[in-house]
Amino acid sequence: MNTKVVAILAVLVVVGAGVGIAVMTSAPQEKVKKSTNLEGRLMIYGNANGDDYLDKDDLTKINEIIADIKADKPWDAKAFPFADANCDGVIDENDVQMIKDLIDRKPMVVNFADATGTKSINYPIKHVGIISTPLLDPMIILGVQEKVIGRHNSPQTPLDPIKHQYYIKNVPAISKNAASVERDLVSKESQKYEGGMNAILTRVGFLMKEQKALESDGIKILRMGFESEKRSLPAYLTLGYLMEAEKRSHEVVEFIDGVNEKIVSVVSKKTDAERPVLVTVSGHKTDAISGNTDENSLTGIRAGGINRIVVSDSGSGMGGTTKSIKENDTWQLGSEYECKYLINNPTALNYESTKDSAIKSFNEAKVFFNKHETFPKGFVVVSTCMPPCISAAYLSQFFFPEDYEKDFADKIHQDFVDKFLGIKYDVKNGTFLITYDDVKDKLASA
Repeated sequence: MNTKVVAILAVLVVVGAGVGIAVMTSAPQEKVKKSTNLEGRLMIYGNANGDDYLDKDDLTKINEIIADIKADKPWDAKAFPFADANCDGVIDENDVQMIKDLIDRKPMVVNFADATGTKSINYPIKHVGIISTPLLDPMIILGVQEKVIGRHNSPQTPLDPIKHQYYIKNVPAISKNAASVERDLVSKESQKYEGGMNAILTRVGFLMKEQKALESDGIKILRMGFESEKRSLPAYLTLGYLMEAEKRSHEVVEFIDGVNEKIVSVVSKKTDAERPVLVTVSGHKTDAISGNTDENSLTGIRAGGINRIVVSDSGSGMGGTTKSIKENDTWQLGSEYECKYLINNPTALNYESTKDSAIKSFNEAKVFFNKHETFPKGFVVVSTCMPPCISAAYLSQFFFPEDYEKDFADKIHQDFVDKFLGIKYDVKNGTFLITYDDVKDKLASA
């Protein structure tokens, strides 16, 4: 597997909670304040050399760091932030022993980073709950869906009747909506299994009110970032280790790396003049525009689009990366928002969806973009019911059809379905990218 591709190297900047970092000399080591810098793909503390594996190379690296410290050469904590296996702020023989235990996969408390900071959990994770429909897929992809013992239940974000049959038939609901849990239901399901529910996997921003109570019950809240273009690779590798699915996680990452390399090989040859300018309509709703650092925009950028929108709307509720449009606003019609395509990536589309499913997106967007010169002919809906790299493949082939073989994205998608989803499904029966031309006749009468 190529782990050196710069274009797909994941960088996670953690705000608030961080890593124990110390400046090392041969004198007694002093703990210093935690750093907010975390870089890497396997985000397990003990991954001393920062690659995708926990193995003997990490022992080599940690011993090199200790030798350097004894020679008055400080530990380069920015380059190797995961060397401090026990997160105590110093590098010493205790870290060496912990790395040995990690390599041997001994049951133990493991320190790791998720999308919100440094966490710890008992390894291995045996049973989890899932709150958020998109996070059901990684469990299937990693081959650990049988470890899911509770899930959310929400009419707003229903389960996919094709992909999620296992969950529909076998996994009880522990919530009444997509962003919360019922503590009594969690307890009920947890008591059915030895060791109980170890963790609940959810999205960034979800379960904030419930977290303290759940963690007092011994249930960790993990926000790995699978839904994120830039965090999904670290999420697969890190959770793959924690849930004893390492081999599978590396197969998944190898697949994603390969798709991204193919896209990069096309996009890297394009000049800015050849790349389409995009405005991304926020994926979860059509009354907001995503800035060029928002997760909803990154798939289009990877696909070869240019997004020049800088958003700093602290009232957006999305970390200042989207800007909401009120019904009578006109700012979104300004020249700075001119583009070739308006991209919408709603979460409501799934493997059962047809072109008719996009009509709702078109009609909702019409309220806010009706006077925008790009709408509706330049409005493009791309499904997010697949990994971001596949959504990017569909978009990139749409942007640059002459640079890809026929059915490029469909072939990649079918390969993914066959290898990782465990279902009999022909992607040609689904609809994953929808344009105005696909639905214009029905829009006229809608």
